Parts: sequence; C-alpha cells; structure tokens
Amino acid sequence: RRGYRSSLDGQLHPYALYVPPGWMENGETRFPLLVVLHGLNGHPVRAISAVFGHPMGEDESGEHRARHPGAPGKAGMFVLAPDGFGNAGYHGAGEQDVLDVIDVVKHRYRIDDDRMYITGASMGGTGAARIALHHPDRFAAVAALCGYHNVRHFSAIKGRALHPFEETLVAARSVVDQAGNGRHVPLYAVHGTKDFPLHSRNLVEQYLLRGFDARLETPVAGHNVWDDTWKGGRIFAHFAKYRRPAAPRRLELVTADLRFNGNHWLQIDALQRYDAGARLVAHWREDGEVDIRTENAAAFSLRRQAACPEPAPVAVMLDGVRIPLSAGDAEGWHLIRDDGGWREGVLSRNGLHKRSGLSGPVADAEHGPLLFVYGTGDENWALTREVAQRLRRRHGGMTIEWPMRADVEITGEEIRTHSLVLVGTPGSNRLLDRLADRLPVRVESGGIRVGDRFHAGNTLAAVFIHPHPLAPGRYVVVHTAVTQEALAGAVDLPELLPDYVVYDTAGGHPERGMVFSVEGQVVDAGFFDGNWEVTYPSLLLR
Repeated sequence: RRGYRSSLDGQLHPYALYVPPGWMENGETRFPLLVVLHGLNGHPVRAISAVFGHPMGEDESGEHRARHPGAPGKAGMFVLAPDGFGNAGYHGAGEQDVLDVIDVVKHRYRIDDDRMYITGASMGGTGAARIALHHPDRFAAVAALCGYHNVRHFSAIKGRALHPFEETLVAARSVVDQAGNGRHVPLYAVHGTKDFPLHSRNLVEQYLLRGFDARLETPVAGHNVWDDTWKGGRIFAHFAKYRRPAAPRRLELVTADLRFNGNHWLQIDALQRYDAGARLVAHWREDGEVDIRTENAAAFSLRRQAACPEPAPVAVMLDGVRIPLSAGDAEGWHLIRDDGGWREGVLSRNGLHKRSGLSGPVADAEHGPLLFVYGTGDENWALTREVAQRLRRRHGGMTIEWPMRADVEITGEEIRTHSLVLVGTPGSNRLLDRLADRLPVRVESGGIRVGDRFHAGNTLAAVFIHPHPLAPGRYVVVHTAVTQEALAGAVDLPELLPDYVVYDTAGGHPERGMVFSVEGQVVDAGFFDGNWEVTYPSLLLR
C-alpha cells in the first residue's frame, strides 16, 4: 500500500504497488510495468491480488481482501494499481490519477518505457482501453476485460434523440471511436456471452477493420471473466511478448479533445471545428516523404522530440498536394491550414486560443486542481453554498475532495493556482462579477446572453467553461442563473456537457443522467471556436 499527494485536491490518495523480486536499489536493469485498474467499488490492493490470479472466496468481503491480500506470487515486472479516485470511471479526474501515479512510480523506480502495459476489468476494463487509446505512445499493449466501450449501447443513451452536441460528446466518451489510435497498441479483449459482449466486439471490430492486432475471447460466462483470464498470473506471460515500437512509420491519430492530441511523432495542434472530432492517417516513407490524409484538422506537427523514422522528412503529400519541408525547428515540423490550403508554418498563438489542456469541454477542468467558489452577496447565500457543495460531490463513490471557499475567503494565491468553479447569480458571487465582462456567457437583466444571442426568461440558467482570465493555463467553470431558484437546477445537470449550455428550469430541474432528457429544456448549447468565441450556431436537435 502506498500513497501520494494529488495535485488535483492537495490530499493523500492511495495506490498499491508490487515490486518484483529481481529489483535491486543500486542495479541498472529497467523493469516492465503493468497497470491494473479496479472495477466499480474496487480497491487497489484487491486489484493486484486479482491480477495475480487469487479470486475472492465466496464468503470473503472486499474489505477483508483489501486488508489481508496474502502473498501475490511472483512476476518479472512491477504491478501498479491506482485508485482512480474510487468510482470516478477513469475519465476526467480518474484518468488523471492513473497518469499521475504512473509518473510517481517512474520517478522512483527504473521502469522500461518500452514495456508498459495496462489491464482492468469492468469499469477498469473500460478505463484500460480508454487510457491506452488516449495515450497510445505510452503503452505497448492493453488487455480490456468486460469493458463498456460503446456509450451508444448505454440505456441512458440508446433510443434517445440526441442534440448534435451530445452526439459529439458520446463519440468522445466512447472507446470504440478512439480505436484508430491503436495501430501499435495490441488489444486483448475478454467478454462473457451472458454480459452483452457487443461492447468488446465493437471495439475489436474497429481494430480488425484497420488491420490492427486484436483478439476477442467470449467464454460462456457472465460479468466475471477476470478470475479465469488472470488465473495463475497468465496475463504476465501474455504481455511479456510486447514492446513499444521505436519509430513506427505508419500512424493514425483520432481525437475530439486536444488534451489527447498525440501519437508518437504525430500531433494535432488545432481543429477546424470543435464540434466534431479530427483524424490524421500518416505514412513516413523510406524516401523521406510523409503521406498524410486529414479530417477536420487545422494545424498539426511532426514531433521531433518523439522517436522519428529515418530519414528526416523532405516533403509531405498532404491530402494529395505535395508540400516541401524546411529543416524544421527544435520541436519538429509544423503545418497549418488557411484559406489557401495547407502550408508549412507555425500556428499563431496571439490572444486566446484552444490548445492541449485548454480546449474544453466542461469536464476537462477535472484534469487539474479545482476550487469551488460560492457567492455570499445574496440573502439566500446558503442556497448557493448548498449548490456548490452538491456540485463538488455529485459523483457517487468518487473519493476526490475538491476544496470549497466563499467568494470573500478566496486568496489571490488560490485564484492564480486553481481552475475555479464559480457558483452564483449576478451580485451574489463577487469573483464572478469581477470577471463577467471578460466572459462570453453572462446573465443580463431578464435573461442570458451567449455571444450576440440573447435569451429572455427568469427561469434560465447556464453552465460554461472558459480560460481563466486571471490565471493563464487554468479554467473557470461558471454555474449561474437569472434567479437563485433557477441556479438550483445545476445540481441535476447531466454528465455530458459541451463548452456551454443555457437551460430552462421552468418545467423542473434537468434529470440527472448522461444527457438532457426533458424536451425543450436546452435553450442554447455548443462549443466555442478555436479562439474561445461564439461563432457556431446552437447545436440543438435538428
């Protein structure tokens, strides 16, 4: 059992680590690392016990196994089980916990970067595939057991008429839509025939459609396929044959989120539109020319800091047009699309712009330190505090402890070092009032303005994300409304939110779930453009 202090909430959080018997403090050998992710209501110690092939007894409680795991067995690699902030689902803060704990272990121990693997079961199986495909140049292989890889099959989604912005968010959350990143991340999936194996079949099919390395096993079983799959520590032998390729010549990169914008030497720097995903398919040929096909990319780079094939690139054949390349700069070679088509050049960084780690949507703020700030300038300030309190703990079973302050308590240092979740109405939250003129969504008399669009109504509320005007590299997430009564609807907002939403509480609060389910409740919603401005039309039901 180990612990580390998370930069997200400043608190200590657990992880479990198995150190192989061959490890020597003063040695030189680098060891493989297997990351194993627990399922719903799981525990890091139980996850390590399970991956070594020690199933729980019929009368054994999860708490007992966590406290008395027994001897795990022997393996020739480190085995790391992050907590993922409990039931956070390995996206947002949960995904960040996994990445941060990996970095902690790599800083302390000699880990072979070319032999890092990831596995998990159930929620952990979904997370293993998601994290591997979000970071395909970090992992040599993935084993995803009984995961839920296609959000379109979820009961909260299936059969519903989705707004276009929700279709974009469902695609971004679905692991199957990231399968293109897996060319060099072999996939082993196991899913019981009695447990809706279509989730895993969809993911494997997307791999095989592209000619990637994938294998699916569908035993006659229910949800628990991990006892047999991990029996006797067999998973270690499975992973031992894989190594991360040094300088792959063929790559595919798909993303709807600039936070996950790289795959080995290929990096997407900007999208044409941020209400859809982007895709690059690239082949670095042996003659130094690079063939690239693009979809919805506005700028991309060939990264020099990653291991690049030889020889150095002399030209790109970009969407059928040959563009000679210079010697590049220290970071690599950069191409941008303008009105005249593609050309070599560096993306302009003047003013606000979306970039990796600062591109939205609302949930992206969870990847960094958050501070919830409630307003006290209204006589009903206790209601505002209650809304903020429920927002910071809206995910059941999530163990992260985001800090919370009143608007009169927050310090200048906290403002500069955190992304802020500002909760309140005009006049009630002093910090929100201070920033309002620098934000694209704001409450005005009798309604809410989104860019040039004004929506009238005293029952309207809004949530949006925007770069922090007082702290470069951080966000503000704003929950506001025309009245205090409308503000209370924020506690029941669905999980999948774009950059901004204006919603009407006249017919009651939203129904908490994954998407909006009350017809006509969404008044205005969508994504800001690359300059964080409102230039796209509302993305409501067609």
